[in-house]
Parts: sequence; structure tokens; C-alpha cells
Amino acid sequence: MDVGRDEFAKNLNIKKKSLEAMEMERQRVTEEVFLGVGKLYPDFAYWFVTGETDANNGHVSPDIHRHLVVTNQLKNA
Repeated sequence: MDVGRDEFAKNLNIKKKSLEAMEMERQRVTEEVFLGVGKLYPDFAYWFVTGETDANNGHVSPDIHRHLVVTNQLKNA
């Protein structure tokens, strides 16, 4: 899940400078980027669009995902 900005931009088929401009709110996020993020990270798509989570239906944020991974690792240790 943890990828650098270069790889993330490449995976979205956009330039790194465009990604940086979107992050700094100098450029609007395009529909293609929204769709690309949804395809790359389907578990986070609902959160990405709404800012909300629905873990019962598999819609989590990256923070919740990390927490679940760590919890599972501790259980299996």
C-alpha cells in the first residue's frame, strides 16, 4: 500500500507535478484521478469520495486498514 509519490502518479497515469498540484489544492482533482484511486484502492474508494467509513461493508480508510493489519499481526504473533 505504501508507495512513493512518483510511483503513485505513474499508477494514476499522471505527472508527478500534477499530483503535487492537486495535493496543494492548486489544481482540481480530475474524474480520472478519482476513478484511478478507486481502482487502485477499492477498499478506500468510499472513504476517498465521502470522507466516511463503513467498515461493516468493507469501506475503510488507510488509517483503519493499518490498524487492522497491526491488530492481525499481533494476534498471529
